[in-house]
Amino acid sequence: LEAGGFVFNLDFIVYVLLGVLHHVGSEMEKLHSPDNLEPIKAAWKKLDEKTLDFVMNLMKTHAYVDHTKEINSVYALVPIVVYAFNNNPSQKDIKKIVKWFYYSQIRQRYISQLPQKLDKDIGIVINSSSPFDDLLSLIKAERPLEISKDEFVGVDVRNPLFSLMRWYFKSKNAICLTTGLGIRQNMGSTYSLEHDHIFPYSVLKEKGYGTQNRIQ
Repeated sequence: LEAGGFVFNLDFIVYVLLGVLHHVGSEMEKLHSPDNLEPIKAAWKKLDEKTLDFVMNLMKTHAYVDHTKEINSVYALVPIVVYAFNNNPSQKDIKKIVKWFYYSQIRQRYISQLPQKLDKDIGIVINSSSPFDDLLSLIKAERPLEISKDEFVGVDVRNPLFSLMRWYFKSKNAICLTTGLGIRQNMGSTYSLEHDHIFPYSVLKEKGYGTQNRIQ
């Protein structure tokens, strides 16, 4: 997975195992019991041989996500992995998964209360007949889904909207004006996507502008 751009820490794997085995996002002690050994082995075999590769290829092909550095919270992948572990998503399902994933990022679904939110979201994935519609409704109940132009004012590349814009540009086959190559993840550090300023800070500083008054 790392060779393909997807780097995960042990916490992520533990949440995935909790989700696929116990259908929760909290109470890690559920994995501690010795009788978990064989179920964990079986679950890991399926995750390793089928599910994780499927989900990461789904993210690359349908969501235009080339690596985990582009993702605001990788824990949004946990409900997707749990769903794919138990189902064979149709093309209609995949579209709903991608839509929910985008909103989970720009509306920062997992910025706080991670275990509790994973509990709720994994429960929906397991029990609902239209899980990603229901998951989207949860986000809508907390934050509006419509993106307003005011949300772009004064924000920088750390804002989740930047990743959304980048995924959109990739979907339109945008190219780098310097190399002429597409902005999908290319081989070699020379061709990695770089961020640059429209107006160099040195020039702005001469005119009395700094990082503290970037909105003006």
